[in-house]
Amino acid sequence: LPAFVMSRMSYTSSSTSSRRRFLQQGAAALLGAPFVTSGLRAAPPNGKLRHAAIGASGMSWADMSSFSSHPMWELVAVCDVDKKNFARVEQRFPGVRFYTDWRELFEKESGKIDSVNVSIPDHMHGAVGMAAVAKGLNVYGQKPLAQNLAECRAMTERARAKGVMTQMGIQVS
Repeated sequence: LPAFVMSRMSYTSSSTSSRRRFLQQGAAALLGAPFVTSGLRAAPPNGKLRHAAIGASGMSWADMSSFSSHPMWELVAVCDVDKKNFARVEQRFPGVRFYTDWRELFEKESGKIDSVNVSIPDHMHGAVGMAAVAKGLNVYGQKPLAQNLAECRAMTERARAKGVMTQMGIQVS
């Protein structure tokens, strides 16, 4: 066998896990980069993309952590049904406003945010994403973006009509 094949075969499971984790995190950052950077082109006069997170743990925490590496990104509000998740967010992002109902967040933060990430249980991705797009917000949604093809098409049409962007996050394992 060629030397490069032999070198690949000689890796231990711990180095494979490490490499896999590195690739997953890199892919997540790269997939989120177009959303954040293109959203910054439409940033408000203060120059920052004002963002709200729907979900405060799991993939939402990973999304917020990844997005926060960009200096022009600002977390404004977070929504989660479990208030226990707010402590870690408050520690890392002081001054963020918290909500337990995404509808209340959209109502009270309308005009104060430019984008949202929807990283909550799958059955709510489409409903929350559609509501965000209807408010004129750019949406970064975790997969699945919606429950079926009809919901995805409806979101695409509404996003085009509103002039906003949607992007789906996919973590490759």
